[in-house]
Amino acid sequence: MAVEALAAVLSADGVAENAAILTSAVADADAKTAIADRPELFPDLVRILRDAASPAAIRCMAAAVQVRGRPARASMVRAGAIPALALAVAAAPTAAAEAARCGDGKAAIAADAAEVAAAVMGRMIRVGPAGREAAVVALWLSCCAGGGERRMREAVASAPEAVGKLLVVMQGDCSPTTSRMAGELLRAVRLEQERKGMAAAYDSRTIHVMPY
Repeated sequence: MAVEALAAVLSADGVAENAAILTSAVADADAKTAIADRPELFPDLVRILRDAASPAAIRCMAAAVQVRGRPARASMVRAGAIPALALAVAAAPTAAAEAARCGDGKAAIAADAAEVAAAVMGRMIRVGPAGREAAVVALWLSCCAGGGERRMREAVASAPEAVGKLLVVMQGDCSPTTSRMAGELLRAVRLEQERKGMAAAYDSRTIHVMPY
């Protein structure tokens, strides 16, 4: 199976096959590692994402990072995954969260702060509980962890309905850790909005959404 996967050209079918192997609970660990360690894997996935929003490519990217950890995160960022993910119809909060776990990933996210913030915030309420938690993790790592990135805080604060969406996440069916991260994001967003004189106008439109 590993030889066949390595030999496959990353067409739509090839990406789907690789994603299936990487995410399978029963697939051979060596097969997963062989796919995740391919030097051309992330550049090819980024190329596919730039051409079209491929859910299989996104799953393959996120799964490869989960299989190989830090080295794969660095490879993903170097391949230019952050702008490509932002263009992929905001369908990749899990991959964005993995990228934000390394310094180069945070820097790449900050370099495309407006696009990434719009992509993640735009889908946060519509991607289901797991997607919402991944979106919050990606934003928290970029905006808050280790002092965060000012450009990302500014971009998230400027995103439409940022406060309301974070409140919805906090009140929804999420883990205590996600709720805490959303609360810290909310405070960071409000501070940024107050700094820019945005808070009063925004709160008048979201008064119906109440925090705990």
